[in-house]
Amino acid sequence: MRRALHTTELHTSGTFTSRNRRRRQNAFSLVELLVVIGVITILMGLLMPAVGRARESANRTACMSNLRQLAAGLLQYATDNRGYFPRAAQNIVYSDEDWIYYQYGRDPALGRLVPYCGVPRPDRPGVYRCPSDDPTTHLWYWTDPIKNKERFNYPFSYSVNYAICKLPGRPMVKATQVRMAPTKILVVDESADTIDDGAWAWAEQNGIDGNVLSRRHERRGGEQPFAKAASSARGNVAFCDAHVEYLTRGDSFSACHFDPFFH
Repeated sequence: MRRALHTTELHTSGTFTSRNRRRRQNAFSLVELLVVIGVITILMGLLMPAVGRARESANRTACMSNLRQLAAGLLQYATDNRGYFPRAAQNIVYSDEDWIYYQYGRDPALGRLVPYCGVPRPDRPGVYRCPSDDPTTHLWYWTDPIKNKERFNYPFSYSVNYAICKLPGRPMVKATQVRMAPTKILVVDESADTIDDGAWAWAEQNGIDGNVLSRRHERRGGEQPFAKAASSARGNVAFCDAHVEYLTRGDSFSACHFDPFFH
């Protein structure tokens, strides 16, 4: 009996030794593990830029869709209001005809584009914000500059051409007055560096210190201080026939694109 037990123990011990040897042979060595990690790191470095570009391309398409809907809404508003476009919107100048109600204390549900494009709420921006835009990077304002009581900003991405959607106190423009409508910019995706209200008014400062198109969808990405903005930078714009293009800032500075009466 003792002899049989001893034989069984030897057999069992040999089996364990054999299993441990196979496990050591199948396991990764430290060097092999480091090589695999290095290869994965290199692959991730190669793939991440491509993934980022694909995501930004999708965001640019979504942005263009937003602009197309906003332009269609502005045109429909004009159709329903004796041909007149609504007004551009500014921080401290309120008008019942503002295309968007975003100013502090105003009810966004009363904006003139709401029946056509929905309510522009900061927490649910819908077609009013580009998916690549971060509104916290926009300029901030105090409702009471002396007391610094309340702070707010323009929480959306798009602004309308102030030369068409006139500011308060200026004669309103009819859709039928816009010459060569397919070439005239109606709505733009504005740069986070310059957007401070719902009016795109670059021409006020001859394009030097005014509002400029966003370049957030370009391959090199990011924004750029508008004072140093290259005219070759591109952004999304919608025209007065509701078609959308990826336009250069230089082209947007041309009167043939921003002046409704230029022909």
